[in-house]
Amino acid sequence: MKVFTHYTKLGSTSDGIRWRTILKFGNSWEVKGSVVMKNPGAANFKRPDHAAINSPEELKQLSVFDDGELRADWYEFSSDPTMECIGRLFSEYYAAKGELLEGVIQIFNLFYLREANLITALNKVSQLNLANMVDYDVQHLTFPVYLGFADLAWHKTYGIVARSKCYYNYTNQDAPNEYLYRDILSDYGFDTEKNIGNNVWLARKAFKEYGSDEQDVTRNILEELKNLRNRFNHMKIVGNNNNHMNKKIYFAGSIRGGRGDAYLYQRMIDYIKQTDTVLTEHIGKTNMSLKAQTKAIDIHIYERDIEWLKQSDMVIAECTCPSLGVGYELAYAEAHNIPVYIFYDKSNANISAMLNGNEYFNIIPYESENEIYHNLDNILHC
Repeated sequence: MKVFTHYTKLGSTSDGIRWRTILKFGNSWEVKGSVVMKNPGAANFKRPDHAAINSPEELKQLSVFDDGELRADWYEFSSDPTMECIGRLFSEYYAAKGELLEGVIQIFNLFYLREANLITALNKVSQLNLANMVDYDVQHLTFPVYLGFADLAWHKTYGIVARSKCYYNYTNQDAPNEYLYRDILSDYGFDTEKNIGNNVWLARKAFKEYGSDEQDVTRNILEELKNLRNRFNHMKIVGNNNNHMNKKIYFAGSIRGGRGDAYLYQRMIDYIKQTDTVLTEHIGKTNMSLKAQTKAIDIHIYERDIEWLKQSDMVIAECTCPSLGVGYELAYAEAHNIPVYIFYDKSNANISAMLNGNEYFNIIPYESENEIYHNLDNILHC
């Protein structure tokens, strides 16, 4: 990773203004994303003599970030811990898409005084007449955009810039079906109260919910973003594929065999229900009683479930947790020519040879929950 930035020293002090910083990965100069942070941190000059960049080729490439203007105040800087984190975040983002991060990540700031300590920076900048984030920066934000200014969103000076220029420019405040987005986010533990953050944020969630160290937090956020992206994309499909809606789905999952995957069943059922009917949505209830029932009740359950199987257009089963009942349901579906799709987590379970060896069944192993929703889209909307 190489770091290029504009820099202007403030008088005889060690303070300076650093703006329009770019992180370059590999040989490409294509912009691959943007970040809006609070203010520049501890990164310093790469060259001991603090000399500006004088390579004509590099200055020509860098002029693109000044609308073609060749400027002499571009410098190469060393990276700081925050930049390293940004690099890892975007590398993971593109790795999840099967791509290598090659290109430029732009860093913009709400204000541009270089100072690692935010309190010190705020005290200093209040005494100086310095420019804050400008419209040029906002207009040149390139997706994906990471907003990393945290509580400065409510600062009396910088909150207006953060909310009006960054947030509202890159979200649709009056988005149709906003309540559906909030419902999906609430499934993942987000606070979705309508008035949170003066109604700026669609939903919020604390970092502590993602883990205790940087690696856990990064990994869990990226995994959740993949799942959310699929849920949101699936919701868009609803509006564009009404002709595919209202299939009757028999969802099969373990009940008395074990309820360790009940929350996963619930999320899969909720996902399917956005476009189709799930006859057995009770399978996703997390408070279901596992106590043995009377013979009469079991007869009723058997007759009801068989009737649902007869009505169904297909069976979708999550078979990571083995279940005798699910095995019976799958065999019944095969005997009555009902299409069957079987999911299982291959990192946590081995599926029975009686299923895997049967060519009638469509076996779908997965390693991440994200893969489930991608495959469900293919199944339900093919």
